[in-house]
Parts: sequence; structure tokens; C-alpha cells
Amino acid sequence: DPADADQLRALTADQAAAVAAQQPVLPPGVSHGDSLPRDVHVGAGGPVLLDLETVADDLREHDLVVLALAHHRYGVPEREYL
Repeated sequence: DPADADQLRALTADQAAAVAAQQPVLPPGVSHGDSLPRDVHVGAGGPVLLDLETVADDLREHDLVVLALAHHRYGVPEREYL
């Protein structure tokens, strides 16, 4: 339906504008890139961060988004983050 296509184009444009207007709050820094509870091993010497192939000097908010998605979209239990 052409009306549906027009509505989707308008929504896409609105979303693109909203994303473009976002500004990071945290200064750029080390970002794990795929931070999940399974990527932390807690041993006798304390916690160790694992799975480092996506580490970058980047927007640190990225790791927070990954954590939120894992919890809200994929059901990773909150207790795994504590």
C-alpha cells in the first residue's frame, strides 16, 4: 500500500533525525564492545574482563546499550549483572 510506504518513510526520517540529534554524555574511552555478564570472570584475584576482540577507543555508552538490550530484549536476568 503506498500510504503504508509513505508512513514508513516518514517514520524513518523522524528516527534518523532523532538519532542524529543524540550527543554522547560520557567522554570517549575504552569500550568493551560486547559487554555481557558472561564476559566477566570473578576469581580469587578479583574480576577479569574476557572476550576482548571488540575493545576499542569509542563511545562508552555502547557498552551500556548492549547490557540493556541483553536484559530487556533477550531476558538476561538482572541478578547476572550484580
